[in-house]
Amino acid sequence: MECWNVEEIEDLHKQLNDLEKISSATREEIRRLHHVCRSKEEEIEYWKNRHTDTCKEQEQPVFVQEGPMSRFLVQRQKDGEIVPTLMSGTQLINYINMADCHGESYEILNCDSQFGEVYKLQYKGWQPNCLIELVDEHGEVVVKGYGEDH
Repeated sequence: MECWNVEEIEDLHKQLNDLEKISSATREEIRRLHHVCRSKEEEIEYWKNRHTDTCKEQEQPVFVQEGPMSRFLVQRQKDGEIVPTLMSGTQLINYINMADCHGESYEILNCDSQFGEVYKLQYKGWQPNCLIELVDEHGEVVVKGYGEDH
């Protein structure tokens, strides 16, 4: 039988305690990471639901720079023919929201400029939370509102 002196036993005991501390710290880190992952999953789910809910908020007001009586000329190309349509800001936002469904080519002109001048508006592209924005030649937002994710 092998004999151990007191110092060797104390050294082995210290090594064992150190290993237990490392093991305990590792277990704590695993618990922390599990909690972080669970929190991240909940956060992802929250933002998925928030995005869906935000897109469904149809009561969001339509902002029109010139005022609520502003009119916009939408020149639609339908079956090879140009079809001019006068729209309000709300109608315009709804039309652009559904543009991927009707598949028409269109051009938007602002009819509310001084002395009958007409200028083109550009659709700014898909924005977060289903925001639709139309800007003038200076990049200023003229009309904005919310569509739906479809």
